Amino acid sequence: MADRQPPERENVLPLKQSSERDNGAEPVKPTETGVASGSKSARGLILFAGGAGFLLYSSLLTRRSLVRRYKLAQPRFYQSNNAPYPRTNGFPDAVEALGLATISVCSAGMMMMGGWMWALQIQNMEDLRLRLRSKIGGGARPGTKSKQEVEEEIEEWIAKILARKAEKDRRKKEASERGTLSD
Repeated sequence: MADRQPPERENVLPLKQSSERDNGAEPVKPTETGVASGSKSARGLILFAGGAGFLLYSSLLTRRSLVRRYKLAQPRFYQSNNAPYPRTNGFPDAVEALGLATISVCSAGMMMMGGWMWALQIQNMEDLRLRLRSKIGGGARPGTKSKQEVEEEIEEWIAKILARKAEKDRRKKEASERGTLSD
């Protein structure tokens, strides 16, 4: 009984891959990151979770700062309640508020970008570029020229302009030589 081994399953494919072969569809190719382009982007989800964590952290920092301000405004037990609010310096308060607002906005933006990347299955800038080109029609449309053809056309145009300029300069030089000879 101990000598019995399970049968080898080399030819058995996972269900998703075998169904793709039956339909004649090409299998999903992995991108640079190693995540298959047909699956949800792990990078977007990680970015979303990181943004959510930073937003929570910035909210806690803001809450702590506000609680400290409220406690400063309350009079101490031994103080009279008609004592003025303690003097404050506006510049450090403004810097602190700006810092807290910046952290909050950046973390909310990070969370939003990660959510969009995850929802739209965008893993990197190349995926975003391809998606935008397909949506706005910037892909390989009939009648469009390749980058090399455009560069060649520009080179021809510049050569033609320079040839015209050289011809003009030659004519001016000839005219000036005729004018100096006749004098």
